[in-house]
Amino acid sequence: MTELKGRPHLPGPLLTVALGTPNFSNLAAMLVPVTLANAGLGSALNAQITSVAVMVLIGRGFRLLSGLPSAPALLGQRMSTRAVLAFTPPTGPTTVSLTFQLSARSPSGVNYSSTQTIKLSL
Repeated sequence: MTELKGRPHLPGPLLTVALGTPNFSNLAAMLVPVTLANAGLGSALNAQITSVAVMVLIGRGFRLLSGLPSAPALLGQRMSTRAVLAFTPPTGPTTVSLTFQLSARSPSGVNYSSTQTIKLSL
């Protein structure tokens, strides 16, 4: 389930995120690739994931370890970049709600932000 909240201002940027397949090969952390994309009509300067709020729905002990804020990127229309977030590995079946805060600036200097929530079951 993905929920996107934001106020798209045409022709400005509109940032979205998508999660890749979690990597459990490291015993100390679960690595999750995240794609940050510009779905808007304008360029996004300094586009980045500024924070992630974690709400555990099923399970326990799941928390963000590192990866924020993501490196700022210049994203034109339909362009994307990737970041990797590290979380504590789940100890059993886990479902979490991840709320991403995203920000960017248009070439004209207008700041844009959006919030997107993704439910992740492991």
